[in-house]
Amino acid sequence: MTRRGKIVLGGTLALYLAGATNDSASAYAFASGLLGILLMAYVLSRLAASGLKITWYRAPERAQAGQEFSIDIEVTNTALLVKPRARLTGKATAMSFLGDDQEVSLRLPPIPRGVSGRVELPLTLPWRGRWNVEDLRLEGSDPLGLYERREPVVPSKSVIVTPAYWSSLPMHYTALLTPAARQRMSALRPDQGEYRSLREYVPGDDLRKIHWRATAHRNRLMIKEFERPRDLQTQVWLAAVAPMMSPDIEEPEPSASTLVRWMQWFGVGNPPHHVPDEDDQPTSLLGRLERSFGFGDWPTIVPFGSMDESAELALSVAATLAHAFVNASLPTVLRAPGLPAAVEGPGRGGVFWRELLASLGHLDYCSEGEVESGAMRWSRDLPPGSSLHLVSNSVRALTAMRASFSSGEALPALFTGPGSETPAWATHVAGYDDIPAALGRAAAGAVRKQVEYA
Repeated sequence: MTRRGKIVLGGTLALYLAGATNDSASAYAFASGLLGILLMAYVLSRLAASGLKITWYRAPERAQAGQEFSIDIEVTNTALLVKPRARLTGKATAMSFLGDDQEVSLRLPPIPRGVSGRVELPLTLPWRGRWNVEDLRLEGSDPLGLYERREPVVPSKSVIVTPAYWSSLPMHYTALLTPAARQRMSALRPDQGEYRSLREYVPGDDLRKIHWRATAHRNRLMIKEFERPRDLQTQVWLAAVAPMMSPDIEEPEPSASTLVRWMQWFGVGNPPHHVPDEDDQPTSLLGRLERSFGFGDWPTIVPFGSMDESAELALSVAATLAHAFVNASLPTVLRAPGLPAAVEGPGRGGVFWRELLASLGHLDYCSEGEVESGAMRWSRDLPPGSSLHLVSNSVRALTAMRASFSSGEALPALFTGPGSETPAWATHVAGYDDIPAALGRAAAGAVRKQVEYA
């Protein structure tokens, strides 16, 4: 029974009590009428969804954060009557981060008896990670909305939501390359590599690659593009650093800390990000017991599921850069602590991009120490002449990646943390909508600094 039905039932009981107290025939009549309405509404609600079955449904394995997608559902009417008032309901539960469930509801069109119909249930998930589509069921109600009947739910399915990224940028991909990479590409002979396509001229392109016939036909300079050799790599180094526990933040309650540790032990939530000093001593009785039984060496954990907007923005920036380079058929590498080596690259093409994007959907936040150790390893494996971009929401991590690159070349560094903390040599990204403009500013700044170094 719905809230409206409970109100009507309460009114019915009140009228019956009033009729019994005052011996009022009119009160009895009104109460009988309301009771008849309740009984009729109950019968109609039972018939609204009975006989309807979800034959099958298909949810996409992957979706992009903030973009609407559809769940395909087939509903069959096995009853003897048309069902005009049934609806589909369900919810999506975030499994990687804490947050509100995303509830969805869709009114079904009338389905004739013995007929199967396919419907699309629209759904938009706000952030990346693993989501479970669950509690998907058919519901029916009477025309007055006094009762609701819920059919059994169907099994849940998982959807991997990847970071939001810009699939198209207002500038050509060559404008994103570092100055050294542009010079190396311009040094190639016009006929080196296989011919791929034509594009409009961008300042800095080799004039030997101009396609004069297409230029005359279109009345603007057109450049011939060729497949690039494998040694011309584009690399993006990403450091999505977790929010650290500072000394100003009070220590969590022991009970909550213990619960989180047990959940981490069973693989639920994000991995530990902060390890306390050896001199840290527990002050509570439970803390001393944990230390006595050998649990004191476990790290103090930021509560699992806490999402950091600056780290998510860094993921979007890195995904936008990687997509631009992969889309241009350039061998692309994306380095990040915790990213599987099998999907880091170098690679290009649709298959490589889909695997890389799915891995970013699973990627956990890292610590600044992991970035410092990883950057030294990445720099050793960096081929000469590669185009490199640095992306992070942490000044310390961004500085560590920049310091590991010892060639003296001006590198585009993009910072997604607070604007007041942006280093002088980095470009600040204010938000998701600022990504294209920030990439343009970073590329122009790298060219200007390279000229100054020269």
